[in-house]
Amino acid sequence: MKLTPTFVSSLILMFGSLSPSAAQFISGPNIKTVYSQVVVDGLIVTQAVRSTVSTDSNGNITAKRQTEVIVPDGAGGFTKSETQETTYAILSGGTYTVVLNSALVVTALDATNAPTGAPVTTNSPANFQTGVSAANLNLPASTEFVPSDVELDAPINVSQP
Repeated sequence: MKLTPTFVSSLILMFGSLSPSAAQFISGPNIKTVYSQVVVDGLIVTQAVRSTVSTDSNGNITAKRQTEVIVPDGAGGFTKSETQETTYAILSGGTYTVVLNSALVVTALDATNAPTGAPVTTNSPANFQTGVSAANLNLPASTEFVPSDVELDAPINVSQP
């Protein structure tokens, strides 16, 4: 299957239409989505990644990353695969105990992007590490939206001949 600009644009619109489910796992007013092209089952598709990192008053860190990919199913519909990862870094005695939870949520979609059934969730066993230093936490970078400074933008002069 060849991806045309129209098809790629429709995939990006599908991600926008699916954002309410994204808001349930990663929420906040300033979360941004980073899109990239990836190859899945020999097809070039759009991948959407959101992540956020927060620290509470005790120094404990919670990091969440969500990765979504929508792939044509070959029968006129699509399959949405969403990986949800949550990492908890619990501070204790100068080091962290790190707990990683991961789930894969797969949803079948029809040609109009409507779910054709309930999502199927597969949870991976939790991964625990103790005695991790702050330098070795390896948490995802946050993809929070940061507005640009207007003074850094070059002025644009518009004139009519």
